[in-house]
Amino acid sequence: QLVAAASGKAGSSGVGGIGDKGVAAVLLTAVPFVCAAICAVLLGHRSQRLREKAAHTAVPYLTAALLFIVFPFAAACGGAAAFACLVLAITALTAPNAILNSLASAVSQGPSAAVGLALYNAVGNVGGLLGPWMIG
Repeated sequence: QLVAAASGKAGSSGVGGIGDKGVAAVLLTAVPFVCAAICAVLLGHRSQRLREKAAHTAVPYLTAALLFIVFPFAAACGGAAAFACLVLAITALTAPNAILNSLASAVSQGPSAAVGLALYNAVGNVGGLLGPWMIG
């Protein structure tokens, strides 16, 4: 029902307000990030239990890349399939961020930790600046 309401196939009950379409769109926007928050906790717990960080970071990122490649085909199948693919991709892309940050601090030990973390932060900031500029 939420997917139908957000795509405009359900009627709006609000007069002069957001109505059903707006509320449904807001609720649908939250779904991937709620899933990502749950998966981040589960992935972090599993990573600590197995004492392995690299694969717990790389596998979700590769999964997200594959899901973004599959997304146009899922969109051709319908809105629900596209939404499910997008939820899984955003979840896989967002969930391992905490593990990646802890991996950066685990790789650099001792006095070089400050330089390593500063370099990690600087590269992320440059990417945040140049990425949108390059895409347009």
